[in-house]
Amino acid sequence: MTTPGSDLLRVSFDAESSHRTREALRDRVVERVAEAT
Repeated sequence: MTTPGSDLLRVSFDAESSHRTREALRDRVVERVAEAT
């Protein structure tokens, strides 16, 4: 059984990590576009 606090913490951590992953993917796409032009 988990407490609401730890559940909320996990959800916010997942959101933060997915946000970082999106930024990393975007940076990679930007690099590829810069090489192509």
